Amino acid sequence: MAAYSTYTDQELVNLLKQGDEPAFAALYDRYKERLAGNLYKLLKSGDLSKEILQDLFLKVWDNREQLDPEKSFRSYLFKVGENMVNDYYRKAARDRNMRNKMILASTEIYSHIEENLFKKENAELLQRAVDQMPPQRRQVFTLCKLEGKSYK
Repeated sequence: MAAYSTYTDQELVNLLKQGDEPAFAALYDRYKERLAGNLYKLLKSGDLSKEILQDLFLKVWDNREQLDPEKSFRSYLFKVGENMVNDYYRKAARDRNMRNKMILASTEIYSHIEENLFKKENAELLQRAVDQMPPQRRQVFTLCKLEGKSYK
């Protein structure tokens, strides 16, 4: 497989058209991370991105005879991936269970962001309140409540 790493996409696609599995593996290794990142940006779900990535490469293998080595294989992969994401969203719009799953996933992402913002705001408010305390009370509060030390 190391020998395939020096091949161009065009050469690998020509080999893939002939059913060369190591050429397919080389193309997969070359593009899997970039495609997974792009799919994750579009779907906001790691599991779903992996699933669509796998389906995408299955589609490439199944349709290998129709590939045009003269055209950009990278562009082809990203376009097919984008179309698969669009198909997923169209299907989700028709399927109530899938729509609920997507809503749940999107609210999870936003709730983490909101929680971090609330924590940051609360920490700033607490620090402002502590800064307004008299020095002795501030020291006692900081040692006892913030650092967890006993009153003694």
